[in-house]
Amino acid sequence: MISDLTGFYYFYYSDRFVAEIKKIIASNENLTSLRIISHRTGGVLFASELAEQAPQLGELDNAKADFPSEVEQQLKQRDLATRMTERDGQPQLLVVNTYRNESEEPTFWVEYRFSFQTLARSLAAIRRQILVDLVPALALGLLIAALFAPLLIAAIRK
Repeated sequence: MISDLTGFYYFYYSDRFVAEIKKIIASNENLTSLRIISHRTGGVLFASELAEQAPQLGELDNAKADFPSEVEQQLKQRDLATRMTERDGQPQLLVVNTYRNESEEPTFWVEYRFSFQTLARSLAAIRRQILVDLVPALALGLLIAALFAPLLIAAIRK
């Protein structure tokens, strides 16, 4: 869908594009934001966080995309760049992908920000499961040790 941005989505921006982007973000709980940046000007064409306020597709108040220097270096060498960032005290993964036209010229970048909510919940579930499995096993081990310790001590005393 995003590769079609250079074509007909300009005309269906408010009707289809924003709705489709919202569906994409809603369907992936870890995707927190999405920005589309012009390769030619470096201006932000679309920001999911500002989609309600921007009625037309075009540069948002002359906002420029300031990529971290590491990301800029990666984008000079390849079409995909990643970097760990932080927003509101939460770690996030920043992914920037270059989209090219039919002539293989860079047209725009799409910046995705992913949180680690699902991963954090999975880790918490694993920790709980370890405790659920560990506590009974530990209790059983202590019970067996308590039962067999007197037998071993009695044999040693004799």
